[in-house]
Amino acid sequence: MWTPISLNRFVKLHLKKNPAENEKAIRDRIDAAIDYYNSGMKCECGKDIWIVGSVSAPFACFTCISGEPHPRGDYEIDKVMDKRDKSGRRHIDEMDPQHIAGIFNDDGYEVRKETI
Repeated sequence: MWTPISLNRFVKLHLKKNPAENEKAIRDRIDAAIDYYNSGMKCECGKDIWIVGSVSAPFACFTCISGEPHPRGDYEIDKVMDKRDKSGRRHIDEMDPQHIAGIFNDDGYEVRKETI
C-alpha cells in the first residue's frame, strides 16, 4: 500500500537525504512525471508510473524501479493518488501476495459482491 505524501514534504525529505541535489531539478523531474502520468502514459511494462521513483528512474512503475512486486508503505505523491481508483477497490499489484483472496477483474482490481 502507498503512503501518501505532499509534493513539498517529499521534496524537503528528499533534499534532507540528498543535500547535494538541486531542488529545482527535483521539482522539474516530479512535474514531468506527473504530466506524463496525467496524460495516461505508462511504464514500458504497462503499469502506472511511480512519481516518487521517477525522481531517480524516470517514467517507470514501482516494480520496474524497485524490483519489488508491490509497495509496502512506500511514498507516492498525494495528488496523483487522487486520480487512482476511488471506489476503494484494491489492486492486486498493491497487495501482499500472502493475503490475496477474492475475485479480480482483467485490470487487476478487486471485484466486490456489493458492486455487482
